[in-house]
Amino acid sequence: MSNEIEDILEDEEETIEETPIVETKSEKKKLDLSFMDKPADEWTTDDADAAKKYALTLKAQKEHFKAKATAKVEEPNKLKQETPNLTNVSEEIDIRFMKRDGISDEDIEQLKFIQAGIKAQGKDVSLMEAQTNPLYQAYQENKKLQARRESAQIISSGQPLNSEGKPLTDEEFEAVRKADADAVLAKM
Repeated sequence: MSNEIEDILEDEEETIEETPIVETKSEKKKLDLSFMDKPADEWTTDDADAAKKYALTLKAQKEHFKAKATAKVEEPNKLKQETPNLTNVSEEIDIRFMKRDGISDEDIEQLKFIQAGIKAQGKDVSLMEAQTNPLYQAYQENKKLQARRESAQIISSGQPLNSEGKPLTDEEFEAVRKADADAVLAKM
């Protein structure tokens, strides 16, 4: 008889809708559990129906509490995902002023990195204040030095360059030399 109940429950699992069955207190009182005192061989059809209803109720309660537990676990994760998207209004204003003044996005990211380091030390500074930090000033000097080194490599090629920084061809060089020589002779 218990195998028959299990078969019925398996069939019912396929036909149960997604919404869990929630019973009120008055329905719980009406639920007849007297079938539990009898062996499964002595059950009547009413006892089998009561067992079926009890099993469905237990299953619905299980799903309800499981869904409730997972919903509570997922809520903090949603808050953590939304938090990084929130930005500080004063930081946005500082960024707008910096972009207006011609500071690149790369420099702004560097300032944010420096600002985070300062905040880790327990001090609260804005991005504008972080520009006066010695780390940022050293970063700027290093950036200028890198630019100078790159431009020095172009000039040190030993060839005369035009106004665009490209080497002159032999014909262009002769034309420039002749124009300079004519200008010097004209001044004499």
